Amino acid sequence: MTAWGWALTMLVTIVGLVYFRSLDLAQAHYILHQMFLAPDALSVPTWASSYVPFDLPVRTYSFLGDLRSALYCFYWIALLGILAVTLPPLAANPQSLQPSMPKAFAMTSMIWLIAGLIGEPRTFLYFAF
Repeated sequence: MTAWGWALTMLVTIVGLVYFRSLDLAQAHYILHQMFLAPDALSVPTWASSYVPFDLPVRTYSFLGDLRSALYCFYWIALLGILAVTLPPLAANPQSLQPSMPKAFAMTSMIWLIAGLIGEPRTFLYFAF
């Protein structure tokens, strides 16, 4: 039952984020339609379209347009996944935090990640409303 609860939570979160980030309801409905209803062609990034067999219809998109940015994104997702598994749940018992090499590595990696993203331009999400 835990897996079903997690899946339902993720589904509600993903759908909710689409409505939260869209400019209007028409755009949100279009995005949800594209997400959940099977398109007539296989959607792949532009850099991967040459690797698809020729008999399949292909629709390219520019998100993660080149292989370098895709690998960069997947690298950070993998690193954050490892950190999420490595770090202990401190909210449950903060007194149980004892220094160790894996925890020091995890914290150093997180600080490195944050410092690397400081110069990235960001728009404040609530300006869209």
